[in-house]
Amino acid sequence: MSIKLVGGLNPLDVSLIPVYVPPPTATLQGTVTEAVTGYGIAGVLVEVIGTAFSDYTNTSGDYSIANIPVGTYTIHFSKEGYDPLTV
Repeated sequence: MSIKLVGGLNPLDVSLIPVYVPPPTATLQGTVTEAVTGYGIAGVLVEVIGTAFSDYTNTSGDYSIANIPVGTYTIHFSKEGYDPLTV
């Protein structure tokens, strides 16, 4: 759009439409391994404390939790037969 200005006062009223910009997100991913053997552990529950985000490790011990709002979190790892870990 172009506007032609002429001598004197040139009023121009406009309306802006708000645009929704979603907050930035991140993915938390990693591998849970057995401390002695170094092998991946399947079925470990990985929880982002204070949120609804969680995942279970696969047969290789890998997990991936996507679309977590950017921020600082506490992560809890647990599985029956192992000491839980919170980081």
